[in-house]
Amino acid sequence: MWSSPLVEFVNWMNSTEISVISASLELFCVIFSKIDNRIVPIIPQLLPVLFQIFANPDVKFWKKISSKYLFFSQLTEELREKILVLLYLAISSFAYADGPNDQLVKECFDDTYQIWISLFISSLQTSPKSHIRIKKLIVKILTIIFRDFTHYSNKTMQITLQPIWKFFNNLMPL
Repeated sequence: MWSSPLVEFVNWMNSTEISVISASLELFCVIFSKIDNRIVPIIPQLLPVLFQIFANPDVKFWKKISSKYLFFSQLTEELREKILVLLYLAISSFAYADGPNDQLVKECFDDTYQIWISLFISSLQTSPKSHIRIKKLIVKILTIIFRDFTHYSNKTMQITLQPIWKFFNNLMPL
């Protein structure tokens, strides 16, 4: 099948080298933005890797500062944003299946749905002004989950509405 080489690229994302991770994220963002739902077969392998990268900030990269190269080992906010953009694109690509093909949604979501939701809620409960671009992407992802996955997200809607409401209330008090 044509998706097997893409699974190999997903495996490359398990690297601790930031250049490999960044190139893989860029590749998949382009692929997901250009291809329709034919890309869905790799999503069950992709979502756990994205979470692993997002949750594990230990990556290696060299950066030139004042004509010297220094070693860093922290995942940048820009890279975290790329991960969330790719997650958004991946989730959007199989949103059509909620209801008509619940088995596909379960294959794609079951392994990581709860941990992503927990991460999103904990991120929204931090200071509302910090990492605002990341929080904006989180809200976009939650919007697509609750708008397009009404069957699947039913179980978590109750526990997520209050933290989301508090986030928006802290950001823009009534």
